[in-house]
Amino acid sequence: MLERLGIVTNCWKTVLESGERFEDLVNRFCCHGFKEIEIRDGDYLRSSSIGKFLTDVEKMAAHYDCRRWREFCNRIHRGQDWGELVGSDDKNLSIEIDRFANQTSDAVFSYAISYPWLSSPPDLKDDNHRILTAIKVAYLLNPDQPRLRFVSIESIEHINVQAAVDNLKRYGAIAPECPVALNVENARHPAQVMLELARAGGMTLAYDEANNYRLDGPPYNTPEEFWQVVRVEDLASIHLKQKNEHGLLGSVGDGFVDLHAVVDRLRDMGYTGDLLFENAATADPLADAIASRAYIT
Repeated sequence: MLERLGIVTNCWKTVLESGERFEDLVNRFCCHGFKEIEIRDGDYLRSSSIGKFLTDVEKMAAHYDCRRWREFCNRIHRGQDWGELVGSDDKNLSIEIDRFANQTSDAVFSYAISYPWLSSPPDLKDDNHRILTAIKVAYLLNPDQPRLRFVSIESIEHINVQAAVDNLKRYGAIAPECPVALNVENARHPAQVMLELARAGGMTLAYDEANNYRLDGPPYNTPEEFWQVVRVEDLASIHLKQKNEHGLLGSVGDGFVDLHAVVDRLRDMGYTGDLLFENAATADPLADAIASRAYIT
């Protein structure tokens, strides 16, 4: 299980702001054994070296239906000729995409976006377009194991259960020709509530036990309550981070979460998915990841 260690890229916020190239960070982390990399979209990413690239990819993806986009992505990652699949206006960006895929070929990417999936969308057409765009980006990043995570930061008081379930079912049906594994996270809500919504919507859960703890320490629900009801097939990914009374830590250690118990529970369940460190951003995220690995092992 521990061979699938990785990170969530929001821990790179500080070094990206200092001018480090995204691709260089990917390769540095892969060289140290952190090959599972979840690209967490957000302002910090869009203002960094990869930001314009992602925006251009999204614009290009809108030019192609899912079947052609899937074939383009597959050929890029298999080193096959893709020239006949793209229009002349997209040739230069396609070359850049090809270069990016080659430069980061050791990484196993997944993709995550903040999205208000817990309530009804104000514009269904726009909502479908935004989800389809994210699906296409996730597929491009990793055609062999494409995965997209939705993170809602809406408060629990604003959850519309029926709308949330309807949204998840709709997301899962938007792009059957471009299949991507979709999951949600217990970002600011009790894990059991998110698990029930994920099951009802036909999705899996990216679980983060630290998110189950309020800022002052008490959990929304006890970890034991969650682990009694979750099944291994419910879990798409596990995020490992640590909080204490001072907030989120730069590397995992002692705090509110019993991380060793989390790993033991996963091992007992037969979990084979990834374990992603989601540390606070610092000036040396690689050292933080290495220290985090040492702590849980």
